[in-house]
Parts: sequence; C-alpha cells; structure tokens
Amino acid sequence: MDDLIRIVIVSALIVTAAASALAILGMYRRTMKEERELNSKKSAYTTADYHADVRCDICFDDIGE
Repeated sequence: MDDLIRIVIVSALIVTAAASALAILGMYRRTMKEERELNSKKSAYTTADYHADVRCDICFDDIGE
C-alpha cells in the first residue's frame, strides 16, 4: 500500500511540475511577443522635434523670444 501512495504522490508532483513549466513557458512567450511589438513601434517624436520645441518643460507653455 505504501508503494501505491508513493506512486500517486510522485505522479501528482510530476503533473504539477509539467503544468507549472507550461505556464511559465506561456508567460515567457507572451512577454517576448509584447517586447517585440513594443520594439517595432516608432515614436511619434524625433530628436529634431525635441530640439525645435520652444515650450517650457514645466508648464508646456510657448516660450517667447
């Protein structure tokens, strides 16, 4: 009887470990997909836009000459 209990416990642990590994793999794949999508997006602003900007960095009002 003790052998049967050990087999059941070990089997349950193996199934749990496999399910955990699959869940981690799924999270990793989703994270990598999201990272690739973010890296492929272009910013609406360029450094030229930033240097051409004559607004206050605090209130964003236009700065007069």
